[in-house]
Amino acid sequence: MSFSTRLHSNATGWLLPALVIAGWEIASRAGVMPANVLPAR
Repeated sequence: MSFSTRLHSNATGWLLPALVIAGWEIASRAGVMPANVLPAR
């Protein structure tokens, strides 16, 4: 595995959950989904 491939997969592995959480925050603030589904941070 080359360095660039490892770096890309690492970035994707970090970015995906961050995007999900950010999207959930926006949706819950917009009233699309309940905010209490996620554990309180």
